[in-house]
Amino acid sequence: MHPKSSGPYRLPPFTVAMLLVTFAGLCLADQFRMKDGSVHEGEIVSQTETNLTLRVRLPDNIFTERDLLKSQIAEIIKDPEDLVAFRKLPAVPLNRPFNHPLQQYDSAISNFHLPFLSQFPNSTHATEVKRRLEEITRERDMVASGSVRFEGKWYSAAQAKRRAFDFRAYPFFTEIARARAARNFPLVLKHWQSFEGQYFGSTYTAKTLNETVVALDEYNRLLPQQLQETRDAISQYHKKIYAAQNAVDTIRPHMTIVKDRMQR
Repeated sequence: MHPKSSGPYRLPPFTVAMLLVTFAGLCLADQFRMKDGSVHEGEIVSQTETNLTLRVRLPDNIFTERDLLKSQIAEIIKDPEDLVAFRKLPAVPLNRPFNHPLQQYDSAISNFHLPFLSQFPNSTHATEVKRRLEEITRERDMVASGSVRFEGKWYSAAQAKRRAFDFRAYPFFTEIARARAARNFPLVLKHWQSFEGQYFGSTYTAKTLNETVVALDEYNRLLPQQLQETRDAISQYHKKIYAAQNAVDTIRPHMTIVKDRMQR
């Protein structure tokens, strides 16, 4: 029997956690032109009387720190304020397989986009900010009305309520797939048991069952190898014990001689 639900459908907490998108502003980089002609870009994170420490972005969004001697800096070129603010606008990817939580849209609108347009109405970036704001607001209003975007398709509040049982089953399918990819087979079985007890009969039953069977088949194939590796490890352990025992047996006669001499 399907669990009863009351009110509009809400994604389970751990599903919401998977859907959250980090507000990733770009590194607010100033340019530091050195007397030797080199140029460094980064954000000042600390300084002493003689040095500046920059937070510098490397490829693949990796950051490191770099120290510069103040006496070697010829010029510091700062970005315009509106560009700095524009870079700080949070990324809210739209039309994704799943919608964001309502509070993420509200935060992007109220805390970033509207203040930008209020502070920099004549900025060259204002048109782009307005376009983003319209798109975010449009999707935000759909979510506020109870609509849900699930696996790339929008569902009205009424449709989402009817499919709430299936929506709640979905995270178990994804968790089983993730555990199988990590070859964490005990976790696969644990998630399957939870799914079977709560959501068997949902539209994800066939997919989830198939993912579980594939994982267990893979486990059965790997089990002999794992057993052999365990046997090999035990064998190596026994060899070390025997070697230690032989070493003791070799030393023991000498210890007896030493002990006898000490007792004389």
